[in-house]
Amino acid sequence: MPGTLKQGDRSTRIVRDLSQSLGSELLTLWFRERLFQASKEFARQRLQTSEILAHELRNTLVKLGFVFSAINAEIGILRQRWEELLQTKAPGLEWKGPILNALIGELRERIPQLPASGELFVIGQRLLADQKELAKLYLSPHQEREWVKNKISPKWEKLLSGSSLWDPAEIRSLLERLENSLSTGMNYDFSTANGLPAELMGQWSKLAYVQITTGNLFQLDEVINLVENPALPVSHKEQMLRVLKSLRAIVHTIPEVEEKATRILESLRLGTWAEDQYRFDPDLPGLNPAREVEPGLVD
Repeated sequence: MPGTLKQGDRSTRIVRDLSQSLGSELLTLWFRERLFQASKEFARQRLQTSEILAHELRNTLVKLGFVFSAINAEIGILRQRWEELLQTKAPGLEWKGPILNALIGELRERIPQLPASGELFVIGQRLLADQKELAKLYLSPHQEREWVKNKISPKWEKLLSGSSLWDPAEIRSLLERLENSLSTGMNYDFSTANGLPAELMGQWSKLAYVQITTGNLFQLDEVINLVENPALPVSHKEQMLRVLKSLRAIVHTIPEVEEKATRILESLRLGTWAEDQYRFDPDLPGLNPAREVEPGLVD
């Protein structure tokens, strides 16, 4: 009959070829959609993983920060011994200890006269504890000035403004002397001291007040050289040397750890060039809908 498709004629072959071509394109689109969805899920999981690793890395680096605290604690021992030596060689110098003892005495004498349930009583007790703690510590002058600025002076001002038990001029004079005394060990003319080499005294006076950070790691080597000096009169030097050298080894690995971890995290966040080529290359075999149907799929 006219208009009827017959097997083997030209129309039948066209329909067959179109069906195969359409089926191939649909299959290609399906594969590409699956690949795209899988790529998105992989990218999401990779970003989530990188965020978890970044969080863990930050925690690890924070924990490694204890190394600098430990190093500066060892330097604090050098600072303590230096100041004890100066106190014997120059008893006329004014140190924080006697001044803090005077301030502590002022509190002990007059705090009992404050109402026990009042705010000033609580402030006085906290101030007493802060002053006692500072008297026992050998911090760097900067740290001690921050201590006085943030923990001592504001509490004294509250007591002076809220009560007439203390003489404001006397207390403020003591606080000013305390501030000036915090750098006494740094300003001493060690050239007049007897019994130790002048060069050793000069190194000791300088290094006893350094604060080691990532910006001045070279001074850690200077501290170790100082402790290795046989003439340095500090107890337990061998133990101090072992600690400082071990901490130095850890400190020198931190930049390398940070650099490698950063590269790993960037790789996780952004992916590698090869991955991006695989995910977005339009010439994947058999998966390009814009290309002509491959002969094997038509015939």
